[in-house]
Amino acid sequence: MDSHSSPHAYVSIRSGGVRSFNVPRGKGSVVFIDVSAGAEAERIRELPPTVLREPRAKLLFRVARGEGEDDLAEILERWDLPMEAALLSHPLGAPPAITPLRGEPEIDPAAARAIELEALLEWGKAIWRPQRYHFRLPSGEHAPEFAKLSDAIRAPRDARVLAHWLLQWAHPDTGFVVDTGTLTPVIEAVQRMMVEADSPPGPVAVLDQYPRNSVDVDTAVEMAAGDRGRVVAVVSVNSSGAVRDRLLAAIDRQRESLSNPRVIVMLDKHPPPARPDIDTWSPLPGEAPLLRGGALGRDDCEHCRSAKRARIIPINPYTFDGMLPAQLVPIMPSVSDARENWRLWEVCSEQEAVAVESRSVAPVPALRASGLMPIRLRIDELIARPEFRALAVERLGAAVATADGRFRTDADLVLVPAHELGCEGFADFWAAVKGAVAPACEPIGFSIEAEGFEPEVSARLAEAERVTIFAVGAVSGWSLQKALVGVQHAHRDHNLEIQGLVLHARPATAREWQTLQNSFGNALLAGFHSIIPDRSPLAEERTLLQNLDPSRLSSEATALFEQRLRLCNGESEPDGQPASLFYGADAAVQLTRNSIFGQRLDARAVYTAVAAAMARSREAEATTAPEFRVFDLAGIARSYYDPLILAATLRWLYAHESWWGWRSIEAERLIAALLERATCEDREILVPELLLAYAQGKVHEAAKETILARAEQLHRGAEPELAAAIELTRTLAERAADFALDFSGEDEGAETPRAGVA
Repeated sequence: MDSHSSPHAYVSIRSGGVRSFNVPRGKGSVVFIDVSAGAEAERIRELPPTVLREPRAKLLFRVARGEGEDDLAEILERWDLPMEAALLSHPLGAPPAITPLRGEPEIDPAAARAIELEALLEWGKAIWRPQRYHFRLPSGEHAPEFAKLSDAIRAPRDARVLAHWLLQWAHPDTGFVVDTGTLTPVIEAVQRMMVEADSPPGPVAVLDQYPRNSVDVDTAVEMAAGDRGRVVAVVSVNSSGAVRDRLLAAIDRQRESLSNPRVIVMLDKHPPPARPDIDTWSPLPGEAPLLRGGALGRDDCEHCRSAKRARIIPINPYTFDGMLPAQLVPIMPSVSDARENWRLWEVCSEQEAVAVESRSVAPVPALRASGLMPIRLRIDELIARPEFRALAVERLGAAVATADGRFRTDADLVLVPAHELGCEGFADFWAAVKGAVAPACEPIGFSIEAEGFEPEVSARLAEAERVTIFAVGAVSGWSLQKALVGVQHAHRDHNLEIQGLVLHARPATAREWQTLQNSFGNALLAGFHSIIPDRSPLAEERTLLQNLDPSRLSSEATALFEQRLRLCNGESEPDGQPASLFYGADAAVQLTRNSIFGQRLDARAVYTAVAAAMARSREAEATTAPEFRVFDLAGIARSYYDPLILAATLRWLYAHESWWGWRSIEAERLIAALLERATCEDREILVPELLLAYAQGKVHEAAKETILARAEQLHRGAEPELAAAIELTRTLAERAADFALDFSGEDEGAETPRAGVA
C-alpha cells in the first residue's frame, strides 16, 4: 500500500484506559497510536490483538511531550514485531516530523491527520446521518448529513491532539480566524502550546454569527493578522463553501500585507480547490468526502420530496445543535410596546428630539468610552415644552396609581441629578409634575461625578424619613445607583425609606431594568419604559463604508459617501441641516397616517420606535428552552406598508435573525411582491435599503437578482440624489457579497477589480 492509502485504525492509550477504532475508509495500512501524558509506554501491551496480527501495518506513535520515547523503542525491539514503526512529532512552526523507530516506514502525515480527525468524529458521534429526516443548515442548505466538530472534543486531550496539527503554521504572533466559537478549545490548546514554547500567540477572531459577509470576514482577517501579518483561518466544516471562499477572497485582497497566510478546512463536503494556501484535512486527495452535499434550498432538495425524510430539522447557528422545527420561533416587532409609547414618539418627532450618534449630556464618560450614543432622546429639552409636561403628568400619575402601594407621594426629600435640575424649564416642569410625585417637596440636586453627597444634601438626608430619587431619563441607571448607594452608605443607621421614579427609562436590555428595580426593592417606577439597544446600525454601516474604495464612484456618489460617513461618525453637515437617515429618503420624509407607532413621525423617530419594538420582542417571553427566535420578515412585510418602518426593521435586524422562510424561492417572491406593491416613492427608499441589507447578509441570496433588477429600473432617469444612493448601496452590496453587475445588464466578469481594504 502506498502512503496515500486510506487509514486503517486509530488507538488512543490514555491514563484512563485504551480506546481503539477502525476507521471505515478502505483498506489502509497505517495504525495511528496516540499515547497521552501520564500513560506509561508499557501500556502498548494493551494494543488490540488485531493490530499486532497485521504484519503489513505501519505503526505510527505520538508520545505526549516526547515522554517515554526510549522506552517505546526498547519495547518494540524486545517484542520483535514484524511491522515497521515510527514516531510522530509536531515542532512549532515546521511540518510534522516522522522519525523511524523500527524499519523505514513511509507514512504520509496527512493520512495520519485524517485518521485522527475521523476517529475523533466517530468516537464523539459527531457525524449525524439520520434516516427519517434531513437538516437545514445555517446557510440555508438542505443536507442529509451534518457534522458538529465540537462533539469530537470529548476531553482536553482531544482538543490538544487536534491542535498539534495546527502548530505547523504557528509562528510568533500568528493570529487565528475561526468560523465558529465551538473551535475555541482547539485554539486555546494551540495558544497554550505556543506560550509553553516561548512563542507569543496573536489575536483570535471568531465568526460567531452566520451568515457573514465579505466585509465582516475582511475585518476579522485584518484583526487576527495583527502588525506582523500572520494569520491562519480555520473552517470546521465546509458545506456550501461560502465562508471558505470569503476567507480566501479576504486573504487575496490583503495578501500584500500578510505573511504566508493559510486557510485550514478540517472537514470538507467537496473536493478541495487546488490552491497552495489551503489545506484540507479530510477528505484526502482522491477520496470521497465523509459527508454528502445537499441542495441550496427546498426547491432543489430531493429529501423534501421524500416521504421518508421530508421532515426538516434546522441547525441552530449559535450552538450548531439540531432543533425541532417548533424551536425556531418567528416573532414580530412588539405591538404592545408601540401602543404604550406612540405618544412619546410623536412628541419626539414634533420637537425633533431624537439624535443619532450623539454625545450624552450626562457626565458619565466612564460608561461611554466613545462618548457617542446610537440614539439619544432629548428628554432634557422636551421638559421645557408645555405639551410634553401635560403628557408627563399623565404618565407619571398612571405609573404611581398602578404601583399597588410600592410608591408613596408623601416623601419629605426628593433627590434629582444636578445636571437635570439645571436644565432649562425644569422648575416649570417640576411645578407641573410634583402633584403626582411629591406634592410637599422641592427637589434638591446631587452630583453624579462627586464621590459623596454635598453637605447640603447630607444635612437634608439626616432629617428625612422617606426619600424619592427622581430622574428625567435613565439609560444605564448610573444616576439612580449613585444616589441609592450614596443614601445607603451615608445613613446606615438611619432607617430611610427609599423609592425611585423615572420619567423615561430606556435601558439597553430588560435585564438591566430588572436589576435596577431589584436594587430598589421593586420601589422603582417609570412613566415611559422602552428598551433601546446600545448597538449602532450606523456604526455597522460605517464599517462597510470604511472598507470601500470610493475612487470607483461617480462624483455624486462620492459626495453621498462622504455625507454618510459624517452621519455615521456623529458629525454635523456643513450647512447645519440634519442629513437623511435612510438612503433614498428626503430629510423631511414622514411616516404615513394610521401607524401604530404614531402619526407623521420623522425618520429618526421611526428608527427609534422600531428599535424599541424589536428589542421588546426579542426579550419578551424569554425562556430557558432551546428556542431560536427569528423575525418573520414575510409577516412584517405584509403587516407594514410604510417604507420607513421596513427600512428601520432592516437596519435593526441581525443577519442571523432574518427569517425569509424555509425555501429560497420564498425570499425571492416576498421581495418581488413587496417592491411590486410599493409606490414609486416607496421604492426609492426600499431598493437602496434592501441593497444595504443584502451587503450586511440580511437578505437571502435568492432575492439578489430581483433587487438588482429594480435598482436598474430606478437608476434609469433618476434624479442625481437617488442615482447616487442606488450607486453607493449597489457598490456596497457588490463589495460585501462578491458579485459584480453593472446597470447595463452586462456581467463585468471575474476580472473586475475589487475594492481593497481602505
